[in-house]
Amino acid sequence: MANEASAADIDWARALVDEHDDPKDWPDSDPSVDTFRRVLDLEAVTVPRAASKESSKKAEHHKARYLWWRSIAIFSTALAPTAAALLLVSSHDGAVVEPLQTIALSLQSAAVLTAVVTGALLAVFKPRSFWLKYRAESEGDRRATFRAILGADSGDGAEDSVRLRLLRLEYMRRWLVEKQRTYYETKSGTLSATAKWTGRAVVLLTAVGAATSLAISSEVKWGDYEIPAIIGGLVPVWLAAIATFESVSGPQQQAELFEATHRALGQARIGLDELRRNPSREGLVKFGDEIDLLLGGEHTRWQAALIDEKKKDA
Repeated sequence: MANEASAADIDWARALVDEHDDPKDWPDSDPSVDTFRRVLDLEAVTVPRAASKESSKKAEHHKARYLWWRSIAIFSTALAPTAAALLLVSSHDGAVVEPLQTIALSLQSAAVLTAVVTGALLAVFKPRSFWLKYRAESEGDRRATFRAILGADSGDGAEDSVRLRLLRLEYMRRWLVEKQRTYYETKSGTLSATAKWTGRAVVLLTAVGAATSLAISSEVKWGDYEIPAIIGGLVPVWLAAIATFESVSGPQQQAELFEATHRALGQARIGLDELRRNPSREGLVKFGDEIDLLLGGEHTRWQAALIDEKKKDA
């Protein structure tokens, strides 16, 4: 049958795509290779591909800005009352411990100034809005790129042969499905590690809070100040800071979403062997639609987050 591929054709296409990153380096002179290269040079492919790369770079730039400035603002806000507590402790039986007091005053001033400056930077430059905007654009352009690779004609009337369809399929499999699976797996692991770190910090602070409560009940004091009471008062401050950090970065929730997409993309590969044996144009389009639907959820989340951010700025 016209759509059936031999084992030799399947092995040939997989080896070609897996062993060479750039199709220009493919050593085979088969006519389908030249036709596929022309497909990759079509405006329907090159324009969204270039736009996706540029938007992705911009998104990462604004993401780094946002997370860095926001984290600094959150923890410097918690640091200010900590410095104030240290200032109280710097007096012992009415005598001022000058080095400690100097450190406490400097720390408090720096914390307040840092919180004000980072808050102003976030308000003026709006890095979160730009991060969401460019990420949504990048995801949309990436999907458009591979839709074109999978379905666009070469423009020169060349036959859409079995080997050409196999090249389209394997190229999408390697550079979209596998690459995105790796991305989601890596991001899920990183976010899970962050979630574990914040979880351990919460457990530690809760333990400190419990210890200070016990110390307060035992009336443990230092000079005129009840150190356990001061520490106990700071525990909620730092717990609130960690909670705010988690609400901003959402590590656990995002890790679960990324892991779910990683698994779904893995499931989508199950039908690849059958599609390789019978790489019909309709089958390729259906496979592309399935992948597009999976990745579309990510695109939709970025768009929804951007809409919410615009409402906040309005």
